[in-house]
Amino acid sequence: KMSLRLADNLPPAAGNEIAIQQVFLNIMLNATQQMALRQDGHRLLEIATAYEADRCKHPIKVRFTDTGSGIHKQLWEKIFALGFSTRGGSGLGLYIARSLVDSLDGKILVEESFVPAGATFLVELPAAKQGGEL
Repeated sequence: KMSLRLADNLPPAAGNEIAIQQVFLNIMLNATQQMALRQDGHRLLEIATAYEADRCKHPIKVRFTDTGSGIHKQLWEKIFALGFSTRGGSGLGLYIARSLVDSLDGKILVEESFVPAGATFLVELPAAKQGGEL
């Protein structure tokens, strides 16, 4: 199941639309794979956006909250390393996501996580300048 809580006042993000889509897809794929491991069938991915105009550098916030297995705090940075996987995958998804977000002058991080209840990833992006210019 998916839930969307999208801000009405969200401006366009600066940067490459394809790169942003790839970041979001990688995060959603990881969440879906983690939730598929749940035996109780409680699977919810919530995507929420916010615009914090007072935060000049990264005013666009996109949060992905899942009901997967969660991520131990000791792994919060490690999961973005090239080749790191907790499931035996390629370990490329979050590495690519961070690389793309960095190239857009944004930030990606684990905002919170509760083992075994799920995790929240936060992507922070700069807004496009007026007229859509970078």
